[in-house]
Amino acid sequence: MKKMYKIGIGIILICVIAIGIYYTFPKRINVTLNGVSYKNNNKQQQEQVIIKIDGSYGKRILKKDLFVGAITIGNLRCDGVEISVGDNSSFLTYIDKNKEPGKIYYGEMFTNNKLTKLTISVFGENVTMISAPAKDRVEAVKISNELMKNVLEENFKFK
Repeated sequence: MKKMYKIGIGIILICVIAIGIYYTFPKRINVTLNGVSYKNNNKQQQEQVIIKIDGSYGKRILKKDLFVGAITIGNLRCDGVEISVGDNSSFLTYIDKNKEPGKIYYGEMFTNNKLTKLTISVFGENVTMISAPAKDRVEAVKISNELMKNVLEENFKFK
């Protein structure tokens, strides 16, 4: 009886370890999203932009999921990107080998848990927002408000 008990515990333990490894093992991601770039203070301004996400996406136990790889926004390729995926934001930084110190801060990025929706607040004097997937400014603003709801001031909404 004790032998069967030990075998049962061993099988359960092996299953838990196997599920843990499968769940946290990074998966390859290669996605292209059509998005829109806009400025909050200019309702007429909108520009179509293609965003390519290429790298690995790993779920982590007791931590935010992590994406490591490259993100291309229009003509700008951001290599060496590491962002937390999910409810909170992550600074979108990338490595530029031609500049010192090499790490460039592009903006603040907000994503959903599956990395299928994103919005980026680009650093600069006139804050530019980029949201995807979106076909027009209305959809882009909706995504920004949805993904940034935890950080926006109570009565503030992008329009």
